[in-house]
Amino acid sequence: MDNISNIANSNLYNQSVSNARNSNLTNKVSKLSNQSTEEELTEAVKSFESYFVEQVLKEMEESAKMLSDDKDDNSSMSMMKDIHMDGMYQQMASTLVDKVGGRFTETMVNQMKRTYGIKDDANGTESD
Repeated sequence: MDNISNIANSNLYNQSVSNARNSNLTNKVSKLSNQSTEEELTEAVKSFESYFVEQVLKEMEESAKMLSDDKDDNSSMSMMKDIHMDGMYQQMASTLVDKVGGRFTETMVNQMKRTYGIKDDANGTESD
């Protein structure tokens, strides 16, 4: 019975964290307009990229667990490990985006500038 409670708590925690992150991303994107700065666009794009990379990392971990012989223990220690791993994946994803996401980030920002009709600061023309 205790294991069922721990599983439910872990699932509830994961769902609430996911909902909070989705809400944060939605808020950033909904605030974008043709008045947004390039910095605001870049922040929104990097947030999306980080979230996407984080989800890929988590799925990779789940895939590795399915191939593993180790049985995951559903105790409170497992829930603490999940909380720690979520934070680690967020940090790792953010670092990956900052270190290797440059071209993709730039492409996404330029596309968003075209979508919102935002002019380049340097010459007052729309982004290419």
